[in-house]
Amino acid sequence: MIEKTISLPNELFFKEVKALLDEKKQVRIPVKGRSMRPFLQDGDTVVLDFVHSDSIRWGTIVLAQTTTCGIVLHRVVFKNKDKLWLMGDAHSRQREQTAAKNVLAVVIAAYRKEKELKLNSFGWRFTIVPWFLTLPFREYLLKIYDRLNQKK
Repeated sequence: MIEKTISLPNELFFKEVKALLDEKKQVRIPVKGRSMRPFLQDGDTVVLDFVHSDSIRWGTIVLAQTTTCGIVLHRVVFKNKDKLWLMGDAHSRQREQTAAKNVLAVVIAAYRKEKELKLNSFGWRFTIVPWFLTLPFREYLLKIYDRLNQKK
């Protein structure tokens, strides 16, 4: 079987993703970029699900529309009534603010080379808190991480 890859402009791609989510379908998309390292890598895939009222909380990875960065796949780092602050796991300073109504989907599963990453396991969730606490020196940890992974 021959697999074909088709590239679409982000605007068209996410319009189709949103249409499928509006039909209450789950959508699997590739992760692009390095902003969610070390938890999600460029080339991983994530499964998106439509937003339930109780599905957005601290630590949840969401696909959201922001005014500063467009559509991002980042983690919720703070939430109040109708506002969310999002941040890529690899970022040490940059945060995006958006309204809760601008969340297009929540990530319910992730895969690296077809191996499922256990996003909702205790171990996975347990690592989020210490990672969040590394903010002041996260960039140095990521340099070490990247250097170690170059040798693989």
